[in-house]
Amino acid sequence: MSAVRTEPRLPGAFRLDDPAVEPVEDAAIEALEPEAAGAHKAVEAIAHPRRRGVRWGALALSTGAALLSLAVGVALDSLLRDLFARADWLGWLGLALIALFVLAVLALVGRELAGLFRLKHIARLRLESDDAALRNDRDAAVASVRALLALYSNRADTAKARRLVGAHLGEIIDGRDLLVLAERDLLAELDARAKVLASAAARRVSVVTAVSPRAFVDVLFVLWEAVRLIRRLAEVYGGRPGALGLFRLLKAVISHLAVTGSIAV
Repeated sequence: MSAVRTEPRLPGAFRLDDPAVEPVEDAAIEALEPEAAGAHKAVEAIAHPRRRGVRWGALALSTGAALLSLAVGVALDSLLRDLFARADWLGWLGLALIALFVLAVLALVGRELAGLFRLKHIARLRLESDDAALRNDRDAAVASVRALLALYSNRADTAKARRLVGAHLGEIIDGRDLLVLAERDLLAELDARAKVLASAAARRVSVVTAVSPRAFVDVLFVLWEAVRLIRRLAEVYGGRPGALGLFRLLKAVISHLAVTGSIAV
């Protein structure tokens, strides 16, 4: 394999009928383009959630969580008082355990928020890339490619692809072509991994549904595999969602399926 160039490639001339020239088929370019409005709407729902009026479900959950927190706080206060009344060392031990519990909860909340922010960042990057490709804006395309490189900068398995894409930044003038090459060189391998995961999930589902005697077992297993597959696909593309991020992904997937299903009908 040829080494990655460190200097800009010089202009060159060639004949269209030269057998050494390998033209890129239109189908290859179309395969790298965004699929349709359904996928775009699903990404839009993640990047920019619609703001509605009073969300009674969210209000019920938040007030219920607040009441539960108050109840837990009162119970812990009563527990600490009882422990200190029995012995000072029991009280300090209980206080230390409570502090560790609070620290663990804060760490979990921080991880969930980081997963949500990372998921929204990836969704916005996808929308910005689509917009740059649509307008053929080279500056916006370069910004999107640099953001994509930064997103995968800590992954050793993308080092070679990142070097290739980085070389394109100084060579490709057309913004849309730059994005197509970045998707081909950096995301093609990730797409191949995603196809392997989807094929393996499909095989497991087919085996279980073939041998399972109950329909509800089939439904439960399919739901479990769908959630598992969505989470693993998000990890492949750098999402690493927590529980809240996975819930948002599920909502986006369901909305995408609803749109594509209505189109198919």
